[in-house]
Amino acid sequence: MQENTKKVENNSGQGSGTVIPQNVKKFCWGAFFLTWIWGIFNKTFIILYIYLAMIVILLILHFALGMPIKTCKGIGDLIGLGLCIWFGIKGNEWAWQNKHWNSIKHFHDVQKKWAIAGVILLVLIVPLFVFGVLAALILPSLSNNLDEAEDKAFVKKSLTYAYQAFLLPNENRCELSSAGLASCAGERTSRPAVDNKIMMSVNNNSYLEFTGDGGCSNYDSCYIKIVAPNVDEKIGLQLDENGNVILNKEDAHNILQKYQ
Repeated sequence: MQENTKKVENNSGQGSGTVIPQNVKKFCWGAFFLTWIWGIFNKTFIILYIYLAMIVILLILHFALGMPIKTCKGIGDLIGLGLCIWFGIKGNEWAWQNKHWNSIKHFHDVQKKWAIAGVILLVLIVPLFVFGVLAALILPSLSNNLDEAEDKAFVKKSLTYAYQAFLLPNENRCELSSAGLASCAGERTSRPAVDNKIMMSVNNNSYLEFTGDGGCSNYDSCYIKIVAPNVDEKIGLQLDENGNVILNKEDAHNILQKYQ
């Protein structure tokens, strides 16, 4: 009778259907925290197969059915949480059935180590997760601030450039074409005008655009446009009584106030 009792107490590794000792039926924190990693080392490969199946389903939802990645991720997170709880409930049972253990004590000693490893991992991951969330919230704002600062600096630099070129009458009258205005502003460009415009690049994303129709007969026929990723401002050019090209001071003032 005693020999039979010992056999029942350590019937581990005999596969599904094995009677689980009562003191093995506890929540498995290792399976909850470490899921498929725990599953591999405890010969509980069903966890890995479930995760692979979930990934395949999510890929089908996205690529075959056109579901947005964000939605798929949300579904995956909810399913993943539910699976973690299920793995925690079933983990000890699966581990006992799938792997041979020297004794119940040996089993609990090993599972305790897995639980500690899971807690340590959680302690390491949670701060990183919090940091990631904060970074996701803060970095775009910082990036926007940097972009805004760059835009302001570019606009002010462009206004200074335009002031120097056109605030006072030029010694030599400008040709009132796009190329002529660009030349008067000091832009020695060999690039041909496109749609009656010449662009003076400042960097890859920012440039000044000179437009002249040959006569500067109205506000929209001659102007400088300041263009950047978040900037699209126009400074009108007009002729004074002597036929010299000068800035529309109201445009320049309004732009300067806007980007102070």
